[in-house]
Amino acid sequence: MFLFVFPLSAFLYFTNILITNLSGSRFTANYTLYGKLPTIIFTPARIITNKPFNNILIIGGIWALFAILIFLYNAISYLRFKKTLHLSLKEVEIQSLNGYLDQQKRFMNIRRPIHLLQSSILDSAYTTGIFKPIIIIPGNYSDSDLKIIIFHELVHIKNHDMLFSFLRFINLGLYWFNPFIYILNYFSKQVNDLACDEYIAKNVSSKSREEYAQLIIRMAAKTVPSYRYSETFKGNAKFVKERIDCIMNAQKQSVFKKTITNLTAGII
Repeated sequence: MFLFVFPLSAFLYFTNILITNLSGSRFTANYTLYGKLPTIIFTPARIITNKPFNNILIIGGIWALFAILIFLYNAISYLRFKKTLHLSLKEVEIQSLNGYLDQQKRFMNIRRPIHLLQSSILDSAYTTGIFKPIIIIPGNYSDSDLKIIIFHELVHIKNHDMLFSFLRFINLGLYWFNPFIYILNYFSKQVNDLACDEYIAKNVSSKSREEYAQLIIRMAAKTVPSYRYSETFKGNAKFVKERIDCIMNAQKQSVFKKTITNLTAGII
């Protein structure tokens, strides 16, 4: 995700330009108007560009136009969602839930301040904020279910998943033309949930794991339309089954497997 925001190729390109300028070799045969390199020449009378440079301007203009439109669409959509959500928010007055939040924060060693709110229009939880997270839990659920939901959202906060959501938003706008960025976006969201499920499965009792799995099934089976920003417990049938398998058959991974996995990811 970070490499998409700060692409290595762009870094190398600008580094090459800097080295060329410092070496004083910018005015070579390669930098003519008839060469293949994009060239722009500034004169007192006018600015002259060659065909490769003009092509870059056209392609860059099309890319920028669509990127701006996508950013605007997502920003307006998100602001409308927040405005609708704001009208339904209320403070959570159930002391057991606030106490549970503080208890699990200490258990996970989360030191950031977290605000707990409740909304009557959501059918799933929603967490926002990178530095000062806000957990918004749905209404019409039992206290035991809400505790599971809070635990789930706390794991997302611990894993900094809101930061990755922000990076996905940036990447989808910048690389709208790349079909692989949509695949990356789809699977990275699933990986976030699977990592969350794995953490929960390893830190609760077998009975709690079963209750957590049943909650996911009940929420995924709901036919009530959900908001695109609060689909934590949603997913297609195949992914829901994968999550249930992960929760009910959680196995502790060996240090060797973790090391091999990290080395492989680093090499890739």
